[in-house]
Amino acid sequence: MAKDDYSGVSDQTKASSHRQRDAESLFQAKRWLGAMYLAGYAVECLLKAKLMRRFRCQDLKELEEYLRTK
Repeated sequence: MAKDDYSGVSDQTKASSHRQRDAESLFQAKRWLGAMYLAGYAVECLLKAKLMRRFRCQDLKELEEYLRTK
């Protein structure tokens, strides 16, 4: 599976939701470090989605190119 297969806005939003649920499960199991890690990953995915929307980029590659030029 290619890296870019899950690089769109909706993909990042879905990934964030999945990682948040994973983090909540780990938290309930008192696996604190894993929960913190996945919660941070969820935030990262949401930030990427927000930036793609803000700068009207279709995927992460386009966002990276846009940010490099600024």
